[in-house]
Amino acid sequence: MPSRYSVSTVTRRSVLTATAAALEPLRAGNRRSVEGTPKRHDFARERVALQSRQNPFAADLRCADSRIAPESAFDSQRGDLFD
Repeated sequence: MPSRYSVSTVTRRSVLTATAAALEPLRAGNRRSVEGTPKRHDFARERVALQSRQNPFAADLRCADSRIAPESAFDSQRGDLFD
């Protein structure tokens, strides 16, 4: 029996919009990292803020590479990425 519910165009657009919104800060952060102009991060303050909860906006799926942490590669704060 076919479902009366289907993925609508609105839902697809929402997913594409959310994906684009997540990619923009990653691309900008990677650009800063490559150019050697990263933002300053207060990791001690970020650690305190993350004690109660995490709220990553992106998952980082990659091969393991100990030479650089994802937070450095994307110039992001702790808790922004799920590795």
